[in-house]
Amino acid sequence: MVTSKNKPSITRSKIEGIVRIPYNINQVEKENIEGSSELVYEYNELKVKDEKHDLSDVNYWKTYVLNALNQDLQTYLYTKYDVGTQISFQAIETRADTPQAVKDGLAALFTWISGVMEYYYTKKINIRDGEDWESVTWDFTTFNATDPNISLEALMGPQ
Repeated sequence: MVTSKNKPSITRSKIEGIVRIPYNINQVEKENIEGSSELVYEYNELKVKDEKHDLSDVNYWKTYVLNALNQDLQTYLYTKYDVGTQISFQAIETRADTPQAVKDGLAALFTWISGVMEYYYTKKINIRDGEDWESVTWDFTTFNATDPNISLEALMGPQ
């Protein structure tokens, strides 16, 4: 996280040609060295080597933030339920001989994943179509508390 007293904007380093794209901007109150509180901006920053594109071409720069959002989604979901596990869950759920208790557990997981995806698409639309797109914040870990924490071993292992 980067901190700034002023709201950050897209900038380019003239010497290196590095474009700094601030995103996930959040204004927070912090205590300064004198002990009083002040408002500052905390944000993430993408660094892109690009000497050509106009900094005012917002749609171009938004694609980098959309990619960061997508990468955060994939990292979050796949560290909890990798692609192979998700495919196995789907295969188990579609079998006719799968016990109802197992299907119920998978239904809870699929509902949870749907909630994560709804959150992702809301953020994506807000970035893609929003005026204040740099200030769209996200934190997928807010879903940790509702994760059903289902494992293949728990579903299919000996009961």
